[in-house]
Amino acid sequence: MRKRHEKSQTEMRGWIWLACWSMFAATVYLVPSAALANAIREISLKEKVDRSSLVIIGKATGAAWNSTPELAGVEYEEISVVNVLKGSPTNTILVLIRGMIAEEDPGCCTEGANYLFFLRADGKGRYSSVNGHFGIVRVQ
Repeated sequence: MRKRHEKSQTEMRGWIWLACWSMFAATVYLVPSAALANAIREISLKEKVDRSSLVIIGKATGAAWNSTPELAGVEYEEISVVNVLKGSPTNTILVLIRGMIAEEDPGCCTEGANYLFFLRADGKGRYSSVNGHFGIVRVQ
């Protein structure tokens, strides 16, 4: 009787060890993917163009604009349009550079630098990148 009891304890320890190891492996596998859940993935050039209402080469003027007080922390950069590849912009446009979703911020713009912009209109005369920091590319 004693040996049967010892055997069941040994089996139980094996199952507990297996369960702990499985939980550890699942954690190691799943946690990194959860951390990337908000990451912006680059879409193809064709998708960028298709999703854009405006594709331009523009120069950052250095003039930053804040929007309405209820959207504190949202900033736009004034962009002087150099070349139009798609759409019909005015000579200068406002492009979202810091918004409510950090992962979508394009991480631009250095005053005087030229950029290739893949933009969508917000319906209020302003624009934002179609693909986060992948939608605005610095060019020479």
